[in-house]
Amino acid sequence: MSSKTLFNMRIILFVLLSLIAFIAKSTSTTQFENKLFYCPEQISCDEQGDCTFVSEYKNLFKYLVMPNIVEIGIYKFQNTLYLGSRGTSRESNWPKEQFTYNQCSYLSLNKVRIDLIIYNGNNLQALNENWTSWSNKAPFVELCESSMSSKCPLIKNEGIIVERFMRNESGEILRYNDTEKTPITVDVKVNKPGTSNPAQKLWQANHQELVTNCKSATTCKLTILYATAKDRVYHQSDIIIDLSNNDQIIDIIPSSGKSDLTVKVNPIVPNTIQFEYHELPIKKEEIKYN
Repeated sequence: MSSKTLFNMRIILFVLLSLIAFIAKSTSTTQFENKLFYCPEQISCDEQGDCTFVSEYKNLFKYLVMPNIVEIGIYKFQNTLYLGSRGTSRESNWPKEQFTYNQCSYLSLNKVRIDLIIYNGNNLQALNENWTSWSNKAPFVELCESSMSSKCPLIKNEGIIVERFMRNESGEILRYNDTEKTPITVDVKVNKPGTSNPAQKLWQANHQELVTNCKSATTCKLTILYATAKDRVYHQSDIIIDLSNNDQIIDIIPSSGKSDLTVKVNPIVPNTIQFEYHELPIKKEEIKYN
């Protein structure tokens, strides 16, 4: 066999393998259609120190962690960090605005770093597929390092999450003024099987649990009972969920007397139910806001 023929065969083999890899990735991506989330590819900073980025998911980004001196120019994507539900922070056992969070990191030409924090990542998780660059770094900690954010996808969780703590009308978590900054809890009971995470003060049910227990693939009704620790007077609301549309919450129907707690959909994480408190359950000086 001539060297020219061998060279041509290698080219053909390379093309075939590349085509197979492309088809495999396209197929993998298609099965997660409308559920994938990516960090922006780059961040641009101008002479005034203002930094901007382009993303169709802008409402999910909370803030930029900026350097002391902002370098003018382009900051290119370096990695995505996923810190899972148990985290590494001492306070991660209690709900925070980022009690589970994701972070995109960028570097300038001179290695100046900017981090982009993703709002309340408990609705997102790392997507570990063979075409991605995710790797496990520690229990509940995953890192994706790549020059392209498309290799570091996050996937939106299906199912419903019910927070078991109070927020004020601005969406801030209400906390006791103790050394642990403990969130003020809501006693919640849900009439469908699901799982509770006492450490995070959450109740959650995945998509399959909802389909199985609601005996439907289209609409599901969850009835929740809730009360403050102070009065233990339970109120009731029905949560209507569209199972055919990414478990979107389409209605909340109060079905019992007036309560100081308002049941609402988290505006940033739309698969999450939150409780808004209109009157402080204890003396004002004992409450601490985030």
